[in-house]
Amino acid sequence: IVTASPISDMNPVLLALDAVLHLRSVNNKVRKVELKDFFLAYRKVNMHDDEIIDTIEVPPTSKYEFVECYKQARRREDDISIVNACFKMTVDPSVEENIWKITKINMAYGGVAPTTVRAKETEKFLIGKSFTAESINLALERLSKELELPDGVPGGMAKYRTTLVLSFLYKFYLRASLDLANLSANSPVELPAVESVSEQELSGADTYMTAEHENFKSTQVFNPYHEKGGLQKTEVAGGFDHTPSED
Repeated sequence: IVTASPISDMNPVLLALDAVLHLRSVNNKVRKVELKDFFLAYRKVNMHDDEIIDTIEVPPTSKYEFVECYKQARRREDDISIVNACFKMTVDPSVEENIWKITKINMAYGGVAPTTVRAKETEKFLIGKSFTAESINLALERLSKELELPDGVPGGMAKYRTTLVLSFLYKFYLRASLDLANLSANSPVELPAVESVSEQELSGADTYMTAEHENFKSTQVFNPYHEKGGLQKTEVAGGFDHTPSED
C-alpha cells in the first residue's frame, strides 16, 4: 500500500471497498486517512515520515451490495497486472418490482494511471440509473473517454489496456446480474462470459545427470547441470549467425 504501485493488486480492492487507513506515529498518535485521499502522485502518499500503517478498516458489505475484482496479466499465475480493477455496487430493490436502481458504485482501476484511480465521472453517471444493459452501455462510452490511454503511454499497449478497462466493467455487470437473478426474474445473464475458467493443476519435471553417469563432466569453471551457460560465460561456446545472407 505504502509503495503506491500503480499496478498493485491490493490497492484497487481496498479503494473500491472504501477502506480507511489508521496511521500511527512514533508518538503513538493515530491519524485516519481514507484510501481515496492516500495516493497523491506516482509513488507518493499522504503519510508522514514517522508513521506506519497500524490498521486497515474495511466497512462490511450489505445484502444488496456486490463486489467483484478482475486482473489481466501475461500469465495466469504469479505475474504482475497489465490492468486490474475492483467494483462495489449497491442497488435499491424497493423502487419498482424487478427494477434495480444503482444507489452507489465504486470503480477502482490499476494500471491506467500513475496511481490507483477511481472512475469518478462514470460512477456519478451511473448513480440513480437502473441496473440494465442500456445503462451499462452508456457508462462504457463515458468510461472509454474518462480512462482513455494515449499512444505512447508508459507500459505501452494503450488500446489493449483501454479495452480491458471497458471489458472489466461489462463483466462486472454480467456477474452482478447473475447474483441478482436469484432475487429477480428480470436479470438476463450471458453465462459463458460470467463463468470462471476452471483451474488446472500444473506439473512438470526436470531430468539431470548424476555424478555416476558416464557422460558426467565437472570442472571448476561451471556447473555441469548448466554446461551451455558455463561455456557462454567463458566464451568457449560457439555462436550462430542468424542474420539473413544477402543472396
